[in-house]
Amino acid sequence: MDTFRDERPETRRPPSNPGPLVPRPTESPMSHDPPVARRHVEILNRFGLHMRPADRFVRLAMKYQSEIRVIHEGNEFNGKSILDLTSVAAQLGTRLVVEARGPDAPAAVGALAELIAAHFYEDDDGNPLPEKELAP
Repeated sequence: MDTFRDERPETRRPPSNPGPLVPRPTESPMSHDPPVARRHVEILNRFGLHMRPADRFVRLAMKYQSEIRVIHEGNEFNGKSILDLTSVAAQLGTRLVVEARGPDAPAAVGALAELIAAHFYEDDDGNPLPEKELAP
């Protein structure tokens, strides 16, 4: 059985040659993701992360543009929310991760880690100590 082949020039298809294969990047070479910084910290003050230290943390975090997260046992808490921070229930010796995502992320994480290392400017009895000026 012969099949009919149309040999007219206007009906011929060009050979299916895709040309040279050029690898295409799967991602754009310039990432638009904001910088991320994180640091492991330990709660060192005797009474843990209660209302006054949480307030100091939040007030400092609010000075930065970055989104601030506190991570504890796989749960993430908004570092700019006093309600979230007090629900962490972090006591003396609790290990946390402070994470920031945004244009000033490294500075934010550094300042917050410094605040935690300074026992949130409280003495051993939980009385407030004078704060040094922590500006971004």
